[in-house]
Amino acid sequence: MPDLPEAKIRPFSLRHGQAIEDRAFHTDIPDRLRNRLWLTAQEWNEVIHYNTKDNPAWWSSTSVLDETAREYERLLGLTRYSRDSSRGNRLHAIFVGGSGPEVLDILEIMYALMPDGEPAFQRAINDAFVDFSCPWRLADGMFFRMDSAFLEEEVLARATDLLGSPELAGAHAEFMRARDDLTDGASRDAIVYAAHSVESTLKAVTGKSGTIDKLQQEFISYGMDDLPTPKARAAAKALMSVAILRNELGGHGQGAAVMEVPQPYAELAVHLAAAINFFVVTQHLKRKPPESEKAEPTEHGYTSARELDDEIPF
Repeated sequence: MPDLPEAKIRPFSLRHGQAIEDRAFHTDIPDRLRNRLWLTAQEWNEVIHYNTKDNPAWWSSTSVLDETAREYERLLGLTRYSRDSSRGNRLHAIFVGGSGPEVLDILEIMYALMPDGEPAFQRAINDAFVDFSCPWRLADGMFFRMDSAFLEEEVLARATDLLGSPELAGAHAEFMRARDDLTDGASRDAIVYAAHSVESTLKAVTGKSGTIDKLQQEFISYGMDDLPTPKARAAAKALMSVAILRNELGGHGQGAAVMEVPQPYAELAVHLAAAINFFVVTQHLKRKPPESEKAEPTEHGYTSARELDDEIPF
């Protein structure tokens, strides 16, 4: 029986609380973008039908926006709204005049409450940020700061999507952690987890374990057989790039004094990891294309507000 949904996430401001306090990055959102995001949230609002275990015959209804406000209160530990202040009005007030992290929190929670994550909602949100040249992007329900439009579109986002399959869950989690640490300004951790994600991707694809050197050799024969062996060995040296950054800057080989790692090197590691992961998984899919899945109707307690509109096909 459908019950009220719960957002099982740590919102943006909780993940990056210290960095926000230290002003490690800016989350300025211009007014027109705020209005666009609010209108988009309203457009994607959905009706939720639910019942309770103690009274299963009685169905009630709420909406994604109302539940987003409720979960926002719960996750952020906020005082319940007064009776003369509706949750919808409170959300609108945050979109219009709240801090940047508050707006990002709301959007992440809303995404988490939607059935199946609603990739189209994520695209609509990202389109808004792109149109207003704001560097934040929603990826797999989490916001990250993107300083390069090319890397965001061609490498980082596509790598995140490809790592979403079950067998790559470990690599996906490590890559997302690397992106999160990069946003947080934790350069050394970002480099370490970027390297971990590459190793995990190679392990998942080749089915082998071992050091990065061994995994590189395994992948040459497994995923680079479209090149002559000498050329494949030369090209495969690129697979070692993130591991080298980790060994030199992420915790090894620094001597007695631990140096501060500048942010650009963490960005380099994460971007290289994205490119390598994308390449490795793409080569793997050439050998083992995913089986097509038949769409099956599912029953749940959600009814899209858009489905309630007139069924005129225009």
